[in-house]
Amino acid sequence: MKYHSACGPPLHICQTMLTNFDSPFFFFPLFALFLKSKEIDEHQKGHRLRRGKRKNMVEVPRNFRLLEELEHGEKGQGNPMVSVGLRDSDDILLRYWNGTIIGPPGTAFENRILCLDIYCDENYPKAPPTLKFSSKVNLPCVTDKGVVDTSRLFRQWDRRVTMEGCLLELRKEMANPANKRLPQPAEGTNY
Repeated sequence: MKYHSACGPPLHICQTMLTNFDSPFFFFPLFALFLKSKEIDEHQKGHRLRRGKRKNMVEVPRNFRLLEELEHGEKGQGNPMVSVGLRDSDDILLRYWNGTIIGPPGTAFENRILCLDIYCDENYPKAPPTLKFSSKVNLPCVTDKGVVDTSRLFRQWDRRVTMEGCLLELRKEMANPANKRLPQPAEGTNY
């Protein structure tokens, strides 16, 4: 009997091979599956090696990324010490956000709730968002108008950093030994 090698034997021959233990072809289908899986593994390994040399990654579109961050924030899945949410639900471009940081314990920021305005332009996440404190704060990476200098916060921007990650980095900056005892403006004062 002849059959096409790519398609394998017809069904009735496979059933005979699998039910007849004396048949020399009993183990053939299992062995063929084993060989096929080895070919797939070798192909994937080669693909992984080639992919590792590429510098370009697949980029998630801006709006998908922002919708993911919105869902993450609304469900409260992140760190409970920071939160991010869309300022206006009618903002279809997902540009204007609110951020909140609860000050780290053992610092001058302890028991303070610090509010920020976050602006994500069309370059986010390729470029960092614009962060501006609405609560007055004294930090080396914050200007006298409350704008966060992200170049001082991040040596080199990584597109994988989320808005929540930015707020966590600010919180870490507050807990930094050089900053944790800095004199702070009176609580409740705004820019």
